[in-house]
Amino acid sequence: MNGTGIVLDSKIYSEETRLKTPLFHFNTINIEQAYEYMKNKNVKLTTAIGH
Repeated sequence: MNGTGIVLDSKIYSEETRLKTPLFHFNTINIEQAYEYMKNKNVKLTTAIGH
């Protein structure tokens, strides 16, 4: 994918989810590897990988 990589997600604008869902994300080639990397860095992950 070329360009800005912006993802528009209408679910973040409902009253019950506003500011409770991520406002942005980072692209990665390998989501499982990126998830494990963050876990190993003791980053507080709020959800599992969603497909």
